[in-house]
Amino acid sequence: MKRIISSVLALAMLFSVTTCSSGGTSSTSAAASKSGGSGPSTETVPTIDQIKLGTDYKDIKADLKFLTHKTDCVDSVFKNYIQEFQKLYPNINITYEGITDYEKELATRITTKDWGDICMIPAAITNKKDLATYFVPLGDQKTLADTYRFSDQWMYNGKSYGIASNGNAQGLVYNKKVWKEAGVTDLPKTPDEFLADLQKIKDKFGGKVVPLYTNFAAQWTMTAVSKLVEEAENKNGKSLDAIMEDWNQKWTKAQEKYKALS
Repeated sequence: MKRIISSVLALAMLFSVTTCSSGGTSSTSAAASKSGGSGPSTETVPTIDQIKLGTDYKDIKADLKFLTHKTDCVDSVFKNYIQEFQKLYPNINITYEGITDYEKELATRITTKDWGDICMIPAAITNKKDLATYFVPLGDQKTLADTYRFSDQWMYNGKSYGIASNGNAQGLVYNKKVWKEAGVTDLPKTPDEFLADLQKIKDKFGGKVVPLYTNFAAQWTMTAVSKLVEEAENKNGKSLDAIMEDWNQKWTKAQEKYKALS
């Protein structure tokens, strides 16, 4: 039963997207489908595209916990979310828990199977197979794609396990003038060429120009690089797991070089 409630809340949240939201994706806990013992199995519970918001399951009573990395919204925007949701489902109480070091803490808590009911899917989940371990499916991806954008972002075996609150455009920005003055006329096509070009910039300007700047403490910012690698190597027919394993090995070797150039 709690899985139904979580799905209803997840659906309601999709109609309350705000600019305060991050590029994260919300999903419901797999443990929620098992709580209570007597609730329906995941096979008999409707997916979010089958729920009529504000009409179905009006008699449900429950307490839900929503984990979020948006600590600045817990006492403001999210309070408004709760107020609007409880106009439709007054017997469902919602608590938002804001976590500062979200990625690190979720990596531990999510394995306990008692972390809460809904969360923003942590970026640390790189193996899509793990989605089925920690979360319940929100519905068939192709069906949800007719209504929700990026429904394939957290998809496994044709099922969507998370729906994006909004979308981010990621990439690399570079100073053409600096690169030209350093003698770099062609964009690098390999990691080795990229590192060599950064070294040219460092040598040219004698430390007055930073060759590479990243928000290194927040590892999610490097996903822009990993996405480029994924897209490039995926054209060669490699699986995502193989791509990420290869990338992790390359990144470990190159990490000290990047730090030296930053």
